[in-house]
Amino acid sequence: MPDDDSPDTKAERYHRFDTLLASTISRAAIQASRDIVSDAERILSTYAKKGGFSTRSEALMYLRSYIRPSDYEVLLARAQTLPEPLRTQWYTRLSTPAYRWRITNREAVYASTQMATLRARGYAREMMTGRARTVASDAMARTAYSVSKRAGMAIAFDMPNQRNLNGLLRKMDLASNVELFMDTLSTQYESLISGILSGKDFREISAEISARADMTPYKAKRFVRTTMTTVAAEGEIAEARSLDIKRLRFTCTFDEKTCPVCSALDGTEYDADDPDIIVPGPEGTHWNCRCSLTPVIPKGYGEGRKRFARDSEGRSIRVSGDMSFDEYSSLYIKE
Repeated sequence: MPDDDSPDTKAERYHRFDTLLASTISRAAIQASRDIVSDAERILSTYAKKGGFSTRSEALMYLRSYIRPSDYEVLLARAQTLPEPLRTQWYTRLSTPAYRWRITNREAVYASTQMATLRARGYAREMMTGRARTVASDAMARTAYSVSKRAGMAIAFDMPNQRNLNGLLRKMDLASNVELFMDTLSTQYESLISGILSGKDFREISAEISARADMTPYKAKRFVRTTMTTVAAEGEIAEARSLDIKRLRFTCTFDEKTCPVCSALDGTEYDADDPDIIVPGPEGTHWNCRCSLTPVIPKGYGEGRKRFARDSEGRSIRVSGDMSFDEYSSLYIKE
């Protein structure tokens, strides 16, 4: 275990792989949007070639007509890209005679959109859960190590309480967080149908879908970093409670980027069992928060400790671990 447990160093550890993870999730979402457009173009091949319908009634008639066998193959191919057990569920559903011979163009596009969205969300959940487990485990081990070091024992805790860890991940409900972030994928179907009914050609619809997807790497990074910071803070709380730590302190990052909300909370202490602890993240502070929760050690332990900060030139420095943000700001941040 590293000796340094400053919030600044913690933040660097939390975010070490987040740029790569965010880029991967962003690419998966963008690819899902492209898959939706590609499948729709093949299923609605008559419409795509025609370039739109002259009347709304003509468009409705086309959407309500049954798909051709070649169009049906598009759905089977999309089902094959799903992870298990979704692959078997969808393949079985699509293969039933009652479904196969009575599915309309509109229903086919909806099914294709659902499968492309499920594939992207499932991939994102898998990526996020694995990363969250690592971050939460690191936070728990770090809390135990920090407490032991300041107590003069310097024992490294490499195996955090697995029961606490599993309970924490269930509590965080990462699946719902991913669903919320990737919610725009579910709007692609509405974009397709409304475009067809309003007489737009396929190129216009494709451009609108691409714009609405809006899964930029920046937004993905913000989502990933915020989630991981919150997971780490929850891990600190869970391990503190298991170690019978009585109080936790809200600690912000010492640099010019720290916002007024977090700087005002710096040094605030909470009972570890308090259900209203302000946790860094969208529900407690804001998105992209870099703050953390640290155990409050009784006086006499850990005296003379230092923490990382940045001066007005952005250079890394070490300051007293007992320094408040106001004291730091008056000394190192230029007005």
